Amino acid sequence: MQDLTPELANAFNIELREGAVIAQVVEDSPAANAGLKAGDVVTKINDRQVHNSSDLRNAIGLLRVGQKVNLTVTRKRTEKTLVATITAPQIEKVDAGKLTPKLAGATLALSELETVQNDLMKAIMVVELNANSPAARAGLRKGDIILSVNRRPVQTFDEFKAALKSNGRGLLLNIQRGDSALFLLLQ
Repeated sequence: MQDLTPELANAFNIELREGAVIAQVVEDSPAANAGLKAGDVVTKINDRQVHNSSDLRNAIGLLRVGQKVNLTVTRKRTEKTLVATITAPQIEKVDAGKLTPKLAGATLALSELETVQNDLMKAIMVVELNANSPAARAGLRKGDIILSVNRRPVQTFDEFKAALKSNGRGLLLNIQRGDSALFLLLQ
């Protein structure tokens, strides 16, 4: 999702000046099951005004799993109310050792990080790490975010797999760890 800007409002031919534009809806997600579509502008959540995408993200984040939520959306100049049910986030995890033996002992998951501009960015994070594993001995830590593999930016597992093939000698990872970044070379 993103903030509704005057330019987007004009492009959608709507009079609104505030709201959160749905940029993408994941298949079989609670949003898709509720009928939300890309291009919808969410203006209210449970009758509370949504000024921007942060308002919507924060309001949804405060809801409990199983709770129903009413979303007022504008679609093609028509206002609708959709009902969604909050579910636990589905986290896709991968045993990194199956991708390359150099990362044996690490489990990776897709994650979303908030950028300085309050946008969400997809990322690959180390969510589990076995002590004394090849990945741990190479310097990887739980919570590390893998920004690039062999100097190729990665945000999905498909990009990660493709980047692994780009260098046959070693595995060069650009890692974000807290507020700092570093490179790790796994031989």
